[in-house]
Amino acid sequence: MGISLALSLIALTIAPFSLPPNHSFPVEVAQGNAADLVQQGITQLNRGDYPGAIGLFDRALKLNPKDARAYYQRGLARTTMGEYNKAIQDYTQAVRLDGNNAEIYYNRGFAYYQAANVTAALGDFERALKLNPSYAEAYAARGILRHYADNPKAALEDLNRAIQLNPNLGEAYYHRAMVRQRAKDIQGAIADYTEAMRITPEDLSLYFARGMAFHQAREFQKAITDYNRVLKTDSQGASVYNQRGRSRFELGDTSGAIQDYNQAIKLSSGLADAYYNRGIAHQKLGKKREALADYQTAIKLFSRMADRDMVRRIQTQMNQLR
Repeated sequence: MGISLALSLIALTIAPFSLPPNHSFPVEVAQGNAADLVQQGITQLNRGDYPGAIGLFDRALKLNPKDARAYYQRGLARTTMGEYNKAIQDYTQAVRLDGNNAEIYYNRGFAYYQAANVTAALGDFERALKLNPSYAEAYAARGILRHYADNPKAALEDLNRAIQLNPNLGEAYYHRAMVRQRAKDIQGAIADYTEAMRITPEDLSLYFARGMAFHQAREFQKAITDYNRVLKTDSQGASVYNQRGRSRFELGDTSGAIQDYNQAIKLSSGLADAYYNRGIAHQKLGKKREALADYQTAIKLFSRMADRDMVRRIQTQMNQLR
């Protein structure tokens, strides 16, 4: 699968997690073997057998309907399966039975976010932080949502605090890098992407993002090195070829840039940027006919996206050919 990373559209990726085994939930005296069923369910959950885990939690709750742990763990299983509304119901039952548990609020906040209820998600992250002011993941999650809400100052404060509490929280570095990049602190962004790579070196999206930051800093060869790292593992990323083409063009390798744009268009025929960029490269080589054809295609594609600014920019570029 190719990478199609857009800085403004990266989803919240801080995953829900299970509580430590010694966490104390308020549980009524279990009827029969309800507690054993919950433990078996957790084992299945950790093995990745989510339907099997849910079946065991169901049986436990029939025996003991006041088992907060069973609701919570079933919520985790449902979250992992993408059943966010059902997960929210389970977390809400767990909250009613154990209203002072920060982890339940955090994971319900994650489910709310995935269910497109950002306001409720923020509320739960804030409740989690009131209960546990040292909850690094909750600071990171709230910071990410504040970033998307176009509140960079508050987002940066939350992400800084998350990193201070947990210097190995890769998601916090990743999203702080995006906040810094938007604020034109490109070197700060590059440093954060690099820290995120230290934590999750196999994450190709980090190399792609850092490559774009290097390009923005006009460190084009370093950008190309990062794009090469992505393409070595995943050769189907149209956006990566397009971005590498831009860096190659800036280094004067116009023919190499066109090769990359060709490959990007081959992989994604609707990638408007690639047509526009290839048009510029053709124009530089004096190939007016090819440049006009690319610009015309780019205008059609950007018009479908209602991107009037890009349409005007391309029209200005076309006027230089006439």
